[in-house]
Amino acid sequence: MSFKKWWAFALSGAFVGTLAAAGCSSSSSNTTPATDAGSDTGIIHKDSGSSSDDASTGDDSSTGGDAGMCPANAQFTPVPWAPPTPLGQNACTTAQISAFATSLNGNGPFTSGSQSCDACLMTDVGASTHGPIITQMMMGTAVPVEFNFGGCQANLDGKTAAGSCGNVEDEANDCILTKCSSCADFNNPMKGGATAMCYQSSCAMYVPMSACDTELQSGGVAAVCGGNFATVLGAWCGPPSGDAGITDAGGGG
Repeated sequence: MSFKKWWAFALSGAFVGTLAAAGCSSSSSNTTPATDAGSDTGIIHKDSGSSSDDASTGDDSSTGGDAGMCPANAQFTPVPWAPPTPLGQNACTTAQISAFATSLNGNGPFTSGSQSCDACLMTDVGASTHGPIITQMMMGTAVPVEFNFGGCQANLDGKTAAGSCGNVEDEANDCILTKCSSCADFNNPMKGGATAMCYQSSCAMYVPMSACDTELQSGGVAAVCGGNFATVLGAWCGPPSGDAGITDAGGGG
């Protein structure tokens, strides 16, 4: 999938809850499966250079094969989970959050214009704790490889261990983006549609428990984490006025 499409989608919010509303059922198991063999990084690569920005391209009847098909014949290996850094760090101004979000629509550099703000927003994939955007060094540049919706969720439900709701929600979102972004209805998934079918067939091993999805729905403890990611950025690293009333749940494990 294209670089810009990945970021544009991620900025719109977490996807798993959308598919649940479109009619996909959640698994009763929260077991993390073995990862695909052959990956040398364990990181999602957003742009193979062979797909189009248009999410409607591709053959909905395909079961794999060339890039651009639905589902895509793209290898998926989850980003390693780490507990989240705390919300409400007050490291960025509202203007810096906006500048950073704008930079994500390009090809880099990805920056708010403030070193301290960037340090809150971006954390390396190998760090012991992860902020809202997880990066990997590529050719000397810190490149975003995951939007950490799950870290937001973990902050609010207090469950931060591997295999928690936040961890599995991240894996599910990332799998969908890797495998299903070429489906014709990806930007507006329909019950029984191509994206829902791709999700069930290609990402079934990463489907969260229904209780995890419930946390992200309206009235759930982590509902804000399923919304616009710019809101999550502000809640995590912005000024107190941008935290939308979010407080850490505390606890862990």
